[in-house]
Amino acid sequence: MLVCATFLYCAFTMLFLLVSTTDANSGDFVVTKTAALHGLTQTHMGKTVKAYLGVPYAEPPVGHLRFSRPVRAKQKDRMVLANDFQPPCMQLNGALQDLPWFQVDDGVSSEDCLYLNVWTPECGGPEKNASCPLKPVLVWLHGGGFRGGSSTMDVYNGGTLAASGDIVVVTLNYRLGAFGFLSLNVSNIPGNMGLYDQHLALRWLRSNVQYFGGDPKEIVLAGQDAGATSVGLHLISPLSRRLIRRAVLIGGAPNWLVDPLSTGSSYVRALMLTSALACSDSSVRTAPVVARCLRDAKAKTIARAESEIFKQAYYTFWPRDRDELVPMDPVMAVARGHVLPVDVLVGVTAESGFSQGMAFRRALFDPKTSSPEMSKESATRVLEDVLFLFPRSARDEVARFYLENSTDGRSGSVRAALAQALGDVFINCPAVFFAESYGDRPMKSFFYKFSHRPTFSRWPAWFGSTHFDDVPFLFGVPLRHPNKFSSKDVAVSRLMVETLTSFVKTGVPRPSEDVDWPLFTSTTPDYLEVESGDISRKQDPFPRCDFWRSAMHSGNGQCQDATYPEEVRAWICSEYLKTQRRAIQRLEEALAKQRRKGADEPSNGRGGTRVTVV
Repeated sequence: MLVCATFLYCAFTMLFLLVSTTDANSGDFVVTKTAALHGLTQTHMGKTVKAYLGVPYAEPPVGHLRFSRPVRAKQKDRMVLANDFQPPCMQLNGALQDLPWFQVDDGVSSEDCLYLNVWTPECGGPEKNASCPLKPVLVWLHGGGFRGGSSTMDVYNGGTLAASGDIVVVTLNYRLGAFGFLSLNVSNIPGNMGLYDQHLALRWLRSNVQYFGGDPKEIVLAGQDAGATSVGLHLISPLSRRLIRRAVLIGGAPNWLVDPLSTGSSYVRALMLTSALACSDSSVRTAPVVARCLRDAKAKTIARAESEIFKQAYYTFWPRDRDELVPMDPVMAVARGHVLPVDVLVGVTAESGFSQGMAFRRALFDPKTSSPEMSKESATRVLEDVLFLFPRSARDEVARFYLENSTDGRSGSVRAALAQALGDVFINCPAVFFAESYGDRPMKSFFYKFSHRPTFSRWPAWFGSTHFDDVPFLFGVPLRHPNKFSSKDVAVSRLMVETLTSFVKTGVPRPSEDVDWPLFTSTTPDYLEVESGDISRKQDPFPRCDFWRSAMHSGNGQCQDATYPEEVRAWICSEYLKTQRRAIQRLEEALAKQRRKGADEPSNGRGGTRVTVV
């Protein structure tokens, strides 16, 4: 006798059978454990793909759920029309004005945003699982510096990948900026809400992806930029066991040299935001009053305050370590082998530093200028700002290493050297060291460098192949619209799609039968370089990373760890932690002074006095 697990599942299964019998061409229906979904039928690459857009995986994080960890989506007692994208997560339009691929219309974003999108080849779905084997699943986390971006952008349309690779493709939204990563280090506002959104989506897929024809034991987690950093953080999380089969990190890694994951830095930024919103009328350590004030504020008010306070910053709020999901410093976790035993594919673009330079100093990397000049003095100031936690001697050494061979007045020379430094600090070297750490263990690690400059690039020629340039090719955008792209772009996209989908299905990237992708380790750093329609085997993608090796593996904030040289531990203790403590102390003194002053002034109606922190 057939026993249904829940009344909802039984009821919607009957509805599914009735509707699919009478209206089989009006889309597709899937019954999951939380809802019955009516999706779309699409055609990609001449193949039929079923799309389910705007599928809720969590309750809307609004009201009392703002700044809280996500709550699993409740069962729906009605059919969910899954034929259109839901709004991106709350962000202020123009927050990343220098990076237009992350732009989202200010009037569209919303706090109610925890939805995912699924594309599955035609044979997917519960009614055909018996005759159609379950397929591997690619789950993509979008980038945007943890403060912008969305899975709804057209570049992330998963239909081409699903059709070309015969896989299930999933994209998802997660909370951003203060809504996703503000941390007071207390239960009221714990931080890492955006990471927990991603984690809950993975758990939801583990329980439900089979209804879309996906194999819950073959989930491959992938991402670019902040999405890649997120992937890396999930790989060091004990909560991710049995959720991830393989991983893909594009243009990002969790083991940053300039470490933003410190609790102290997160706390300083939280103080700055709560002060600007007049929510710091009592000690932040007794968070209930502060949390209530933040939850009462309008979402747009919070987003605008965040953008105004950190207008000169690319990163505002980001993941923190020392919690359940990220229990230890990522550099330490990777170095000590506290990682999930999965195979990884890591990729970077050849000139990633130009986009990083544009994000940090647009005036020095203005894409509207055909060949901007830059002095060594200007470049040195940028490096000092980026590496402000390093001692003066270290900053001077970095400047000498990258700038000594550049020449003031020579077109692009200093600018290119600075771009190399920024790319190495934020993307290239963390990616290399992450891939090495995996490759030096029983897991398999593969690496690529993307050097093809898109013919459709919006950037000037001196940008080369820069950050994000490989993403449209990975998602098959030129294959989707071949008449709008050059033959080289189409060929490169076909190669990248085959690379990604073959890794998803087999654990080995193989763009064609005659390509044998080498393993990447610290002793044999062999990789493949993708150029204009060609792919070649090379060794050591960024020799400059040897300069950073000791600093990268020193571990930020680990001054008591005896596994590191005494001079490194002394450096961190004396510079890094003391700098954080001094910053926190100054802010707390400013807040205390404002509170004393506010006691003698009329209340502003919000329970506090506005504090401007600079």
